[in-house]
Amino acid sequence: MRKIFFFLIPIILLSSCSTSNYTLIKGSEYISMQPNTQYLYKRTALKADKSIFIDIDIQSCNSDQSKCQYFVSVKSDKDKILEQYYETYYVNFFGDVYLTDSLYPNGTLILPARIRLGEELLLDNGDNYGLVQEKLLAYKLIPEIQVNNHEYKNCVNILFETTTPTETVDLKLVTDEITCKGIGSVRKEMQMSYKPKFANTNTEDINNSIMKFAATKSISKDMAPEGSLKPSGQKNVELNTQDYILIDTYLDILQAITHK
Repeated sequence: MRKIFFFLIPIILLSSCSTSNYTLIKGSEYISMQPNTQYLYKRTALKADKSIFIDIDIQSCNSDQSKCQYFVSVKSDKDKILEQYYETYYVNFFGDVYLTDSLYPNGTLILPARIRLGEELLLDNGDNYGLVQEKLLAYKLIPEIQVNNHEYKNCVNILFETTTPTETVDLKLVTDEITCKGIGSVRKEMQMSYKPKFANTNTEDINNSIMKFAATKSISKDMAPEGSLKPSGQKNVELNTQDYILIDTYLDILQAITHK
């Protein structure tokens, strides 16, 4: 079983701000730990113009609601089940929020205990192919917002940028998320892109690496626009050390919250 190590490195973006004048966000307040609650999301691939639905059921929590088991069902727009899996969210003694699942059996840090508004954080952890780097920036408070004709209050806009190395490509996932107290995400926009690691990389190898990664994000092959994984119909992709190639942008919208 592989071990994952976390390092949390704060970077002050606005050096002119004094340490006594800042807005502090508690990460554990921006997830749901209420058992017998269901969340229904609609995910749309904007380029491919295809949608799926993600049904999240909080099945059980411990006595102090610091650890909850989620059951996730991913369905097609025709209500066909595409995949199902379990996740566990837990809050440690310090207030950090972690996720464990089949991909991260030892846990991965989702939200730090304390996040300063306007301050970038680096969350680094080890992976099979190297260092996975994630940047987190809470950049805007949203007192209230309407999403899909529902009103939500006490929300914050958080930007995540994750770079994951694989055998053939570096994969970048940029997520702009609105998350609300006691609920979690109500709207999330994800941009997935890639950059070949080696010159003249075979597109079939690139496709395989991308789809393995995309599958961990509940993104199936048919949700990528046709031709996006094989630029210009080439058998090999030339190395570009600066530019990432956009695969698609995925929009998650919270449709409804129900209680059993």
